Amino acid sequence: MALGSITSLGAGSSLDLQGILDQLREVEEEAALTPLENQKAQVEAQLAEFDVLEAKFLDMKSHALTLSLASSFLERQVTVGDSAVLTATVAAGTTPFTATVEVVRLASRSTFQSDGVSDPDAALVTADSTFAYHLGATGETISLEVAAGTTLNQLAALINDDPNNPGVTATVIDDGTGSTPYRLVLRANDPGEDNRITIDTPLADLAFTEVQGAGTSLNAELKVDGITYERQRNTDLTDVLQGVTLTLQSTGTTTVQVTTDTTGIKTAITELVSTFNDIVQEIRANSGFDEETGTFGPLAAATTIRNLDGELTVLLGSRIETGGTYTSLFDLGLSIDRDGTIRIDEAILDAALASNLEDVQTLFAGDEEAGITGLGELLNDRLLQITKSTGLLAAEKEAAQGELDRLETRIEETQARLDRRFEVLAKQFAALDVLSRQMEQQATFLSNFINSLNPQNA
Repeated sequence: MALGSITSLGAGSSLDLQGILDQLREVEEEAALTPLENQKAQVEAQLAEFDVLEAKFLDMKSHALTLSLASSFLERQVTVGDSAVLTATVAAGTTPFTATVEVVRLASRSTFQSDGVSDPDAALVTADSTFAYHLGATGETISLEVAAGTTLNQLAALINDDPNNPGVTATVIDDGTGSTPYRLVLRANDPGEDNRITIDTPLADLAFTEVQGAGTSLNAELKVDGITYERQRNTDLTDVLQGVTLTLQSTGTTTVQVTTDTTGIKTAITELVSTFNDIVQEIRANSGFDEETGTFGPLAAATTIRNLDGELTVLLGSRIETGGTYTSLFDLGLSIDRDGTIRIDEAILDAALASNLEDVQTLFAGDEEAGITGLGELLNDRLLQITKSTGLLAAEKEAAQGELDRLETRIEETQARLDRRFEVLAKQFAALDVLSRQMEQQATFLSNFINSLNPQNA
């Protein structure tokens, strides 16, 4: 007698064996895996928070580094009264000053123009000739052999293509006048007397007239507080005002003023305070117990991290024996609030930067010759110990990553153990299902057999 076959769990017994098995698995996974998954989520949150803190510490470190460098206190700004006369840039560390500058004459380029011809492509030179010229007072004479029949355009090309050309450009122009509008213009590539064109041997067939530089200097002329200077060019004049680069724009008189620029220093100090406050708030927001969720913050167990805000507060308040007016940040308007954050009185800071920048520099950047280590260097060194690849944060991250790896291994092992357990249970349930089916079939067979023996059923 065939007992039939079971095609799905529970089909033989009419019991929800698959449901029972799923419920058992859910209960065991809840008990074995959920605590591990929760721990994993906490460690992952901790790692993410370490990354957030690292970015904030690095931000603070960048400002501390700026303040530790003496060069940061050498920024200057230059103000020009009339930028239509000249513009200027200033180098760091330039001694502040104010000067009156009169641009008497701009440097110009030596220019010659030839007589006009009617056709630039018609033969111009009637006989083999020599055209010679030189630049400046001591320039080498350039001699060009000009063949008979050379046109105006060919003469321009001969000059431009000469490998010995010292810096002259020949151009054929159409000035639009009369029947002979085409002229050859010779123009020095650079301004100044050192580039003045002198025609030593002119062409008999083409006369030239000096149109720029005739009877006047090609050099720029300017007066600084009454003292006269001549220069070959109008741009990049670095040797007139110490530390200042001038670009002459037009004739006229203006003032040039160099002052100390404390904008960058003030920004570095205020941003140092701001980034510290960000760190304090970040640590405290992630260190406490959340009564709503019943969980601790990701930094609750990171004692070394939680203690950093107090350590940095003490460091920020360090007294530096500068021998000057300012020996700590408190002298620059620093105060500490009850919540552990700090603030700086910008009015006090502005007054210090305006009146005694050198003492502020010593406070932050120190003085190597005097053996003074500045507050900026102290902060930068400590923040380096926190943020470097082998530093405090890196150690915390490494430990957390190790814990995360161990948890993931435990989760994998636990999941594999549960999989094996329920694979066995599934087989046992399947065997029970088959047995139940067989027993039901046997019961039905016996019931039918007994009924067949009853005469009343004959």
